[in-house]
Amino acid sequence: MKKLTCSLVVFALSVLVSAAASLSKEDAVALVKRVEVLQEKVAVGDADTILKATHPSVYPMVGGKENYESMTRKSLAFISENVTFTETEVSAPAKLYMAGDKEVCFVPVSAMMEARGMKARTTSFSIAIRDKGSKEWKFVDGGSVAKDPTLVKKLLPKLPEDIVLPPSKIEEL
Repeated sequence: MKKLTCSLVVFALSVLVSAAASLSKEDAVALVKRVEVLQEKVAVGDADTILKATHPSVYPMVGGKENYESMTRKSLAFISENVTFTETEVSAPAKLYMAGDKEVCFVPVSAMMEARGMKARTTSFSIAIRDKGSKEWKFVDGGSVAKDPTLVKKLLPKLPEDIVLPPSKIEEL
């Protein structure tokens, strides 16, 4: 009986550790660099790079892949023509979560921007998703789901229930 109890405790602890672990330092550095590059691509309107980096779980939520691509191209064209990013900071994710066979991180991003004579600071995050054991991350814009956290569960139904999303806000300066 003692052996069974110890086995159950070890199993429970391993589940808890795997539900919220940490990235290796190497993976965290690479992930931050990747998000920094994607932020630069948003600023210049490089829709092709952003579309290649997008996790496909968003497609059904916006009417399919073609609709998502069209919306992304229009949005990025508008941003590149009308918004100037004066500062962007990407921070390492605090935790690595398991969502079935996917690994998920929330990567904090803040930016200073100017548009039409107004200045603002955004605080948001990118949702980084990869298959367990893979090095290739795909992304979802966290700001688009932060207003309705139930969307995260639709994107990643196997994500643990107790996830607290990072802050997402826009402050006019």
